[in-house]
Amino acid sequence: MVVFILLACAGEVSEGPEVRDLTREYALPQGEGFQLVTPAVEVQPYSEVFWCTYGTWSEPDVGVDYMQPLFGAYNHHAFVQSASADDPSDGVTTDCTEYAAMVESQPLFDMTGSSIGADGNYLPLPEGVAIKLEEGQRWVIEAHYINPTPDILLVNTAFNFGVMPADEVQVWASSYEFDLGPPSIPADGLYSDSFECSFDSPVSLLSLSGHMHGYGDSFSIYKVSGETESLIYEVEEWEAEYREYPPVLSWGLDEMVLEPTDSLRINCTWDNNSGMELGFPDEMCTAKGLAAPLDGPIGCEPIE
Repeated sequence: MVVFILLACAGEVSEGPEVRDLTREYALPQGEGFQLVTPAVEVQPYSEVFWCTYGTWSEPDVGVDYMQPLFGAYNHHAFVQSASADDPSDGVTTDCTEYAAMVESQPLFDMTGSSIGADGNYLPLPEGVAIKLEEGQRWVIEAHYINPTPDILLVNTAFNFGVMPADEVQVWASSYEFDLGPPSIPADGLYSDSFECSFDSPVSLLSLSGHMHGYGDSFSIYKVSGETESLIYEVEEWEAEYREYPPVLSWGLDEMVLEPTDSLRINCTWDNNSGMELGFPDEMCTAKGLAAPLDGPIGCEPIE
């Protein structure tokens, strides 16, 4: 944590920070599609904050096959997550910096590759595959801002989506997020933990990535089929920036198939040099991505 101390000479009148309006009117998507946009929010000087905006998809079911996040300077990242009936009402924008408030949500849309399409698409899905957006689905835009300036920043965030009619979708895809739960990482030195999760029906993995925070050391995922274990994802040296943008693997339909009798074994190793025991939200151990066929986002309870 960085603490900034501002000193003023006696007798001087201290003026408040300048407000810089960085909000933008983002271009709408071309053709069939829609845009989600947040209202303007303030980011105080020398601060880091998460703002969450809630809503509900009120139109008939559609297939989403295009997503482009739109934001300006000082926005570290933005995601569209699922929300529940217990979350704030539609149209509410609230400070959600306490990350524990987001632990139950699942990504509605997740990147399907380590590179973005030439058209700016974060969802380069196989032909005929789309992510189902059902009528009544609640959503939340989570936007993370970092302000290293002495000014108050006024900012907003948007997402453009491309859609196809539900009756033209050949295979529905959705997100999965498999999580260890709150870890208990002893103080000082390397510590490893692992868990297994499976799908209830046969699926093709379309993308796969790991998730840890700044104390991560290494990360690996094995496909477990009976007595056979196959390494399918590995990051030998975890970097702090991977917290938001980890390496992502992608496959086509039927290239990486998991049966209900198969599982993913997720292995996390941390290097805890904090001098204290770590748990959530300081650290996590999560595998996530897109799979098909899936009708909606899923999580899992680790296999005992």
